[in-house]
Amino acid sequence: MRPFAFRTHAHALSRAIVGYRLSPDLQDVQEIGRASPQWAQAFYPARPGISIRNGDYLAARCVYDATGETQAHHIGSTHNDEMCNFYIMFSTPAGAKLGDIFSCGGGGPDASTESRRLWRKIPQDSLDYLPSEAPADAFAYAAKATAPRKGVPHPPPAAAAAHKVAAVPDWPRPGGRQLGQISGVAAGPDGRVFVFHRGARVWGPGAFDPDNRLSDALQSEGAINEDTVLELDASGGVISGWGRGVFFMPHSLHIDAQGNFWITDVGLHQVLKFSPDHKPLLTVGVRLTPADGKRGFCQPADAVTSAAGDVFVADGYCNHRVVMLGPDGSFKREFQSADGVLVVPHSLALIEADRLVCVADRERARVECWNWETGRSERRFPFKEFGDSVYAVAYSPEARQMYAVSGSGHGLTVDPTSGAVRQAWGSFTRPHAMAVAAGGAALLVAEIQVPGRLWKFSVSGLTAQSNSPDHFAGQRTVHERALVLVRDSQASLLIGLLLLLPLLVVVLAVALLKLRRRDSGRIGAGRKSLLGGGPGGIRDREGFQPLTQEDSDEEAETGPGAGGIGDAVGGPPPLGDPSSKVKA
Repeated sequence: MRPFAFRTHAHALSRAIVGYRLSPDLQDVQEIGRASPQWAQAFYPARPGISIRNGDYLAARCVYDATGETQAHHIGSTHNDEMCNFYIMFSTPAGAKLGDIFSCGGGGPDASTESRRLWRKIPQDSLDYLPSEAPADAFAYAAKATAPRKGVPHPPPAAAAAHKVAAVPDWPRPGGRQLGQISGVAAGPDGRVFVFHRGARVWGPGAFDPDNRLSDALQSEGAINEDTVLELDASGGVISGWGRGVFFMPHSLHIDAQGNFWITDVGLHQVLKFSPDHKPLLTVGVRLTPADGKRGFCQPADAVTSAAGDVFVADGYCNHRVVMLGPDGSFKREFQSADGVLVVPHSLALIEADRLVCVADRERARVECWNWETGRSERRFPFKEFGDSVYAVAYSPEARQMYAVSGSGHGLTVDPTSGAVRQAWGSFTRPHAMAVAAGGAALLVAEIQVPGRLWKFSVSGLTAQSNSPDHFAGQRTVHERALVLVRDSQASLLIGLLLLLPLLVVVLAVALLKLRRRDSGRIGAGRKSLLGGGPGGIRDREGFQPLTQEDSDEEAETGPGAGGIGDAVGGPPPLGDPSSKVKA
């Protein structure tokens, strides 16, 4: 067997995994490769020139860091457990028949005399931690032929340990309630958590027709006839639920600063706003009808709000864009990728201080951020750590960190300025959505398999972010220096203005004489051109074009949220609406 690639895998405590080939007499020890499971979950090139023959030993050493842990960790398959995996890709000569390749025995230094003899031959540098962030030459590093190679010595640097994400054990506690596909999760005040799930309904093959409309079968079934929004307390117990008979295919959930619920439903093709007591306030989009442009959405994936009340929508599965709306649902602008198209913009996060809206560009496995005032793309972070997709992104202003979950099954802590991955955490099957709890002390991750799964992670070290640059510090320094310059130069400015005053009087007098000679009609015409709708004139922002909804015209005009500028914003069907009943 000739190994040509390898991959490591473990969970949050792992710091390095190294694989070796040893000859039958243990005199020849060759390192196949080494990597950190916190790096991108990729196959790295193996050290060249290694041949594994009959009687050879294969050994892998896994090193963990349990500093600060207060609970026991065991070998197992859940996130709270640990594991030690070293996968090898290998080739064999043409025509070779593979029989029983492996005969495993003795898993550790104390298992047997043979094991103790074997592990004494393993180089001591296999105990060294590797950097939590992959080096720029990670692929070359993993297969480097020279030995020994020192990684990061014990203990890990304080900077790496300052910001720590750890799973909260025994959470949630749904009390026997089984959840469907959990498509959205949001954090509310007082430690409460809100979960958006699909109940017995599943988004599977045939759920939508080729035109992106919900299938006739699901439409005939009506809205989901169970509580799709569940409220959990801090311990994860279910407090209450709502949403029965309202939603067709739930997707995302966001709670704004006033406690309002913002929901996207990919079956309804709508963004919906509800009050804290679950009353419908605003609906944007054509009910059960995919749309584009300013007419509406096509399977919108996420909606979040700024402190000023603007709404950002990841119009994800069909239109592949991000849209900015006013608080009343009126259209403001559309964002597109600077180097092509977005491919399923799936999740949004706002960095308010920088006026940035960031999207998880799911199928391009990257995050892109735009300045929402200029519309300009300012940051793009393509991550190998995402594997082939990134499903969710969130931002914590308290920690000044960005978080993301990838299709490869990991959570990542990301520097929001450079895009550097600071930490990998979690081990998921089908991660779909995430949220930052109030204060930044916890993260929530939802998985969309059936039944759905929900995770809560504690975040520590918020006050010691030496591993993350303070991207506000430079702005504060410049601002303070500007204030000093103004204060120190006030006297000089006053003197300068007094000296310029006679010159200003002369300039104004000349200007008035020229104006008197002009035709006054031309001034009026110029004013009309400036304020009117002509070229270069000042115009109001256009809203969504009037949308045709299933509600009557009277309801569309007088319903909740009516009165926007050029939009069709009627309330969603009230609870118990006949059109939303389950088919008997």
